[in-house]
Amino acid sequence: MERETRMLLWTLFAVGVLTVGLMPAAFGSFNHAVAIGVKSNNDMAQALWGQSPPLSPTENTWLTNTNVPILPGADTTHVDSVSWNTSTWGPKIVISGYGFGNPPTASQTVLLIQDTRRGWTAADGSSFLVQPTITSWKNDRIVVDGFDRYGVTGVSNGSAGQGSEVFAPGDPITVSVTNPQTGSSGSFQTQYPMSAPMPMVTLNPLQSLMVGQSELLSGRVSLKGTGLADQAVTLSAAGGQIRPHVVVTDRQGIFTATFTAPGTGGTESVMASCDGGMGTAFVTVRAFTVTLSAVGDPTDNQVTLTATVNQPLRGATLRIHNRTTGQIVAQTDQGTTLSTRITMQPDISQTFVAQID
Repeated sequence: MERETRMLLWTLFAVGVLTVGLMPAAFGSFNHAVAIGVKSNNDMAQALWGQSPPLSPTENTWLTNTNVPILPGADTTHVDSVSWNTSTWGPKIVISGYGFGNPPTASQTVLLIQDTRRGWTAADGSSFLVQPTITSWKNDRIVVDGFDRYGVTGVSNGSAGQGSEVFAPGDPITVSVTNPQTGSSGSFQTQYPMSAPMPMVTLNPLQSLMVGQSELLSGRVSLKGTGLADQAVTLSAAGGQIRPHVVVTDRQGIFTATFTAPGTGGTESVMASCDGGMGTAFVTVRAFTVTLSAVGDPTDNQVTLTATVNQPLRGATLRIHNRTTGQIVAQTDQGTTLSTRITMQPDISQTFVAQID
């Protein structure tokens, strides 16, 4: 009987019948190994990356099974893609990949977003001026819902220049993620969308000024009609002075400074720039020439004083002062001449001055 069995087995092997007969068991065993491998690779990645929730006893058993293959690269952080939402200021970002781990603690710096063209970095660390607002951190997805102090940091000590710590269309961006539990890092090269809107800077019109006259300069920074608060605005003029030359917008996006007209007449341009946007205003600077003449009538001690300017006043005021008494003897804001008659006492000298205010 034993000999017959051996012969049967040999015969079955020889003709392949045994293979067919054992195939269901072999196939089931093979499938079992693959199923465990796929399942355990997901959970192994969670264990390697420190991802919650804790693994079940069954999953822990799989992790100790050295016969189960682990997917290549499953123990490193990898960034697959970065998507931008530029409808807000600053933009929102969704970072996708795997191996991000659990949310970081307040003391950890694990997310860096670097604008390599402008040379500045936003990161979730106290030493960085612009910081991303992380609203969700999962093993495969990080959601950034904006940036704290976006665009304002250049006012005091921004190394990239006044108000320049912003992303501009076409800027190359490097996004780096470090797993808070394992220290593994991954990065991704992306570009700030070319279609991203940039702020609009507007300057309110300035009235015509006289040489050396000062006037309040104001304007607004907005995105899609909404004022942007805490934005650094750089002000400049072709002649003329502006103080201060860097200002910060208020809650409505409004900024103010003082403009002083130059010492010569003409048309002056004033510019305001903020985060890639620029506004321009023009002001007419009027240079007046004033002359004062006196014609006396000794018969009645009357003197006629006449002040003349080289152009219409149009808002400026021409005055004749008695410097001796401190009184204003005549004034006008119309035309080009001003005349008045005064009575002079014999042997008394007085000084009169004509000027424009």
